[in-house]
Amino acid sequence: MKNRLFGLLQIIRPLNVIIAMASVLLAVLICNPHTRLRHLILAMLVGGLVTSGANTINDYFDIEIDRINRPRRPLPAGLLSPSAARKIAFFFFTSALTLAAFLGPESLLIVGLSIPLVYVYSAVFKTTAVWGNLIVGLTTGLAFIFGGTVAGDLQQAWMPFLFAFVINWAREIIKDIEDIPGDRQASAQTLPIRYGVSAARRLITALLIGLILLTAVPYLLDLYGRLYLLAVMTLVNSLLITVLVELWRELDSRRLRRMSNCLKVAMFSGLVALLVGHW
Repeated sequence: MKNRLFGLLQIIRPLNVIIAMASVLLAVLICNPHTRLRHLILAMLVGGLVTSGANTINDYFDIEIDRINRPRRPLPAGLLSPSAARKIAFFFFTSALTLAAFLGPESLLIVGLSIPLVYVYSAVFKTTAVWGNLIVGLTTGLAFIFGGTVAGDLQQAWMPFLFAFVINWAREIIKDIEDIPGDRQASAQTLPIRYGVSAARRLITALLIGLILLTAVPYLLDLYGRLYLLAVMTLVNSLLITVLVELWRELDSRRLRRMSNCLKVAMFSGLVALLVGHW
């Protein structure tokens, strides 16, 4: 029983779930800080449930690759069976849809779109060049469109959507570089395998430079004030520049993991910058 509970905690990736819930929280507050508390809590729970289901179904389809890249993950380690993982994912997805129904048809539509996307990504597109990375960026960004519908103000949701989309697209390519050994064994055709690590580096560089330029747009358009600019320059762009510098050094698993974590922190910091930009 202990092993199963430990496997369940591992497979949902609690830190990712917390980040997803915090992202939805920030998205709602950015769009409308006066959103009803009930709706805010429901939205956070939906975000956490969808993320839990996505992480679980991803491990279900990744079991052979994880035997090589991450043998301590719950499925290759035998803590959970593949059939149990499939049932757990179904439970999380069904629960997310049920709660989303209480938030209105627009919110239910976004969740109803996100779940098939994360499923198809894990089942089909994860091992393909470009498309898999794009789907992850899109589904992550949809969390902020979801937050905007809950808050009743979609106009404020587009900047965090674009920010999350680009930063997660870049992060997924970095993770693909890290996963090359196992992906090759599974005959996956991810971007760094199909086109080479150099091509992957160039695309990541273009995405992050574009993102740095994008962060200045809200200030230049007078959507956010100097406090936003200060926060985004110190909290976000410094991390993006660090990743760019690290990217063109000799790459090993530790450096790639560090870069991936830097982008995760940069995304959360970017949302904080957008939030304080309202002040």
